[in-house]
Amino acid sequence: MKYWLYTLLLFTLAFTINAQNLVPNGDFEIIDCPTNNINSITETATWYACSGADAYWLHEDCPLDPAIAESVFFINPATEAYSGVGYISLEGVMTRNGYIASEGVGIELTEPLQAGVPYFFQMAALFQNERIAGQHPGNACQTLPPRFMEVYVGSEKIQVRRESDILDVTTGISSNANLVLVDSTSTVEENFYNNQWYLFSNCFIASGGETHIGVMGSNFQVPANNGCVAEGEPGAVYLFGYSLDAVQLAEMPTEIEADRNICDNGGWVDLQGVVSNIYFDYASFLWEDGCTLARRVIRRPGVYQVDMILPCITIPITLNISIDEFCSAVMYTEEMPESIAENIVICTDEGPANINLLDYTPEVLRNDLSFDWADGYSGATRILDNSAVYEIWATTSCFAFPMTLQAELLACETKIFVPNAFSPNLDGVNDQLRPFINSPWPAISYQFQVFDRWGQLVFQTENPDEAWDGKVKNKIADQGVFLWSLEYDTGQENGGKTSLSGDVMLIY
Repeated sequence: MKYWLYTLLLFTLAFTINAQNLVPNGDFEIIDCPTNNINSITETATWYACSGADAYWLHEDCPLDPAIAESVFFINPATEAYSGVGYISLEGVMTRNGYIASEGVGIELTEPLQAGVPYFFQMAALFQNERIAGQHPGNACQTLPPRFMEVYVGSEKIQVRRESDILDVTTGISSNANLVLVDSTSTVEENFYNNQWYLFSNCFIASGGETHIGVMGSNFQVPANNGCVAEGEPGAVYLFGYSLDAVQLAEMPTEIEADRNICDNGGWVDLQGVVSNIYFDYASFLWEDGCTLARRVIRRPGVYQVDMILPCITIPITLNISIDEFCSAVMYTEEMPESIAENIVICTDEGPANINLLDYTPEVLRNDLSFDWADGYSGATRILDNSAVYEIWATTSCFAFPMTLQAELLACETKIFVPNAFSPNLDGVNDQLRPFINSPWPAISYQFQVFDRWGQLVFQTENPDEAWDGKVKNKIADQGVFLWSLEYDTGQENGGKTSLSGDVMLIY
């Protein structure tokens, strides 16, 4: 009998298959508690052992003798199920000559698989730390193989056949992929045997007529220099234990069609609302206009074609986009500009200015933006040395909008003058004291303070348009010398912050 091996891809995000699960009791919840103290899978009516060895069903509703659980290192009564209250626990062993054989479990599907139809497989797995003869083998024993778990489908029960006493595995299995831990850059791989649940998934095209599915750890021979066992060591030694839960297999669609509405000036369309979550996070997308975003702006109604590209199949998506007559701006949580207009100040005293148009576009729109200027220039950055109005198109393959850029050439040096005398006699001439500031930029912070000759604060303001009228506590101050200080900041990188102080004569 020929079976097929498929790659399992690791994802830390929990998925839920919305289609019918073809694996009965895939969450290991339904159980008649067996008569022995440890829950043997060989005494259940649905799942069966693929290797002829026992596997163990841990269930909250069934008693578990602590003494027996302690004798089997890979059973941890404190481990909670991935979902619900039941899960299955298995072991892998290695012989004195370095062969590894692992237990596995299988089950008959609720209906046969159809030829040429894509199916999505998913399960949760947990791995316990490996041991040798009750002891951890140490760093010299590298036991995580390239293929650490295998999934088989076939038209008969999934069985592993072993050769004599060396546990050499001869399954007659035809494989087309090695199992891969996808997120190899994360700490998950480094700490894989950490007694935590991880989710695995992949899709495949059925040959047709498969009625059984099986899951088991790898069966292979470790390299001679692995360091796991010494020459002549008798017997077999335990290597690892693993547990399974939430095993699911569901038929995938071969095409998807969906209706979406936009406002009459366009709108955001998100494929996550079209595609099932079980496929979305490991699918890539290609729109007919070349866009590869899962979320994009669509300006006009019509029929749009998108390919959802998965490891096993490319599924065409047809989107029927219509105008929503009752559309309101509150339907969209992110700004989608019709155009962007900016006034840019360019300092001539420091030479031409280098600007970056990305600084003037909403962050949500910056991915892969390109800019085409009406005068033929292309690019986000440009040195401007003339006062002018520039017309620009900001585009990607997914959207486009116009920009209007008005550049002003100014002498940008900030000039500040504070009088050295004033006379608050209400004659309409020089009655108030305030700084006179000439700057192309507004102040982002401003503080003007006046002190008497003993250092007592008599006036302060954070408003550049407010002046001191010469009064102290609502009375005209005596004639004399007063001190002042000014803090002024425009936020510009060069010369934007100014700190000044001086004195002023109050006279009548």
